[in-house]
Amino acid sequence: MATDFVGGGIETSMLQDISRDELREYIEYARGKGISFNYVINAPILNNDEFTKEGKEQLNQLLEFLDTLKLEAVTVANLYMIHYIKKNYPQIRIKTSATLGIDSVDKAKYLESLGVDILVLDPLLVNRNFKMLKAIRNAVSCEIELIVNNNCLERCPYLYYHQSFLGLNSRDANTKISKDFCYTNCSYRRMSEPVNWLKADWIRPEDIKLYEEMGFSRFKIIDRSTPVDVMAKRV
Repeated sequence: MATDFVGGGIETSMLQDISRDELREYIEYARGKGISFNYVINAPILNNDEFTKEGKEQLNQLLEFLDTLKLEAVTVANLYMIHYIKKNYPQIRIKTSATLGIDSVDKAKYLESLGVDILVLDPLLVNRNFKMLKAIRNAVSCEIELIVNNNCLERCPYLYYHQSFLGLNSRDANTKISKDFCYTNCSYRRMSEPVNWLKADWIRPEDIKLYEEMGFSRFKIIDRSTPVDVMAKRV
């Protein structure tokens, strides 16, 4: 959905404004085609609303609704929410968001110890670091997912600020800002210095086999605001 209590890491204006009934109908349609569905609630910050009584009530309402959809998982970027979901909704599978910046064995092992089911590694920090990728894969037994076609600037200094902006901008309670300063800035840098396209964290299709040889089998093609024909071409 375009907005909800938690929010997600994408520009709200780029998503269709669908109802809960439309979402349920779509998920049932996808399931009928043998396709699982993951719902994204990966805003990293919630104005601390998650610690208030009213905030917890709204969070519970959202999680209880999502639980009825029989999802493969929900994607989460807020550490408190991982604790909260595992304690109160243990039947809901959790996928970590790349926003959590998993780029080390210690981080991966800690999140696995919290009961996370699927780890999504930070593509900016590990996609081209084979030594670290092998170490993380060998250190945990849970599923790991790699994002293959992200195009952020290498080790982008705006990353965490941008993710916070997007998360806050996709929450029900927040005023929506139409201008994305970070995206505009990074786009300018890519266009003015084309080498940034090559330095980005994407994985070449012909190199997927190298990652499979390291033990990875889940590859994520982004993103959910892409027109269907463009997404099909990427696949």
